[in-house]
Amino acid sequence: MSGYDFMRDGKTGQEQRSMVTRQIKGLLDKMGKNLTTSGDLKHINISITDSGPVLTDLDAMKSYRWNWTYQINRRKDLGRFTKNV
Repeated sequence: MSGYDFMRDGKTGQEQRSMVTRQIKGLLDKMGKNLTTSGDLKHINISITDSGPVLTDLDAMKSYRWNWTYQINRRKDLGRFTKNV
């Protein structure tokens, strides 16, 4: 199930949503430690599995050498992610 469908599913409880949200934040934090962005971060491009969220559609994923270039692209990623809520 996509992150989009998961968050809108009426059977999903608030506790489950909160847990998945924390897991997604953890995933994005790990990417940040490695200066990596999705390039196409949207709820539809996150699959919710039994073992946690998994990024899909990785053809635009990129790692950066310098923090300043990462920060510019992270803002774009997060803007795309929050726009599609």
